Formats: sequence, structure tokens, C-alpha cells
Amino acid sequence: MIIYIHGFGSSGGGTKAVETTAFFKNDTVLAPTLPIEPVAAIDFLSSEIEKSREKVFLIGSSLGGFYSIILSAKYDISAALINPAVNVFGGLRGYIGKQTRDNGEEFEWREYHVIQLEEMYKKYFAQLNGRNIMLLLAKDDELLPFNKTLSLIKNPAKTIILDECTHRFLKYNEVLPEIKSFFENCP
Repeated sequence: MIIYIHGFGSSGGGTKAVETTAFFKNDTVLAPTLPIEPVAAIDFLSSEIEKSREKVFLIGSSLGGFYSIILSAKYDISAALINPAVNVFGGLRGYIGKQTRDNGEEFEWREYHVIQLEEMYKKYFAQLNGRNIMLLLAKDDELLPFNKTLSLIKNPAKTIILDECTHRFLKYNEVLPEIKSFFENCP
């Protein structure tokens, strides 16, 4: 099973979620719209992982990349991280207040959400096994500098760094075959 985990302000109906489902059409793909509260999102995803009868792989974008890091560390499973928000709590403090998802749903981002992210980081990040990780980074990511991500995630199994992708990782369709190959070759 492949779980696609969307980023902040996105949803399970976002572009990359749809592209993932279409590309992995012969596999079970879950691309849920996650709860806003980080603990609730991780609890939901943990439940899906624990009840799966199949091997689980994660694809996470931005905040979804952060969640994928937490889940990869917690369950020792493979994850493809797209411009992951590794040190997410710093940047997301700037979004406290009313926000709107790509599906039009309004939500309130609060300080305690950021604190939950900090606590997750402290609890799980040091347990991350780089051999489980594929990094997909954009040199021109306007929100998350790719070199900072490289300095924080040690010894990933595979790294792809591309130009002209932006934070949205506009060349996602081009790397889907690489992600599939990475998952197929995971122990």
C-alpha cells in the first residue's frame, strides 16, 4: 500500500495526490485529506499503517514529508520525501491564523499545532533510518532551502535534486518512475 501524505493547506484531492493515484493504479493507494491537528493526522495515518495487510510505503510532500519522516522513524518503513519540511515548526509559526486548503476548506492554524510538531520532531527524528529515505528536492524551492534539508537528513538511500520545480515540485510526474523503483528495491 502507498500512502500519499499532502502538505500544509493541501488535501487528498490535490494535484500530486491525483497523480500518485493515477501512476500507481495497480497498487492500493491511500491519499486522505488529513485532520489539521498534527497529532490527529499522525494518529489517523498510524492507524492505517497498523491495519494494513500489505507492506506500506509513504510519499510525503512538504508538511506531508515531515509526517512521513515521523512515520518512517516510528514504523521503520520506506518514504519518498518531496521538499520535506524537516524543521517545520519554525516556518509554520508564520501561518498561525485562518487558512484555506486547496479544496476551499477553511481552518484555523494555532500555536499548539506548532508545539505538537516540535514534540514529534524531538521524539522521533533521531530514530530516522536514512536507508529508508528517498529525497526529492527542488534547487529553487522558495520555502524550504534544499541544502538545509540535505544537512538534516543523514545518509538517505537516494537523492534527486532538480531545477525549475519550486516548492510545488512541478516535475513530480517525471520522478514517479524513480519512486516506484525505489519502493520495489526496498528490503
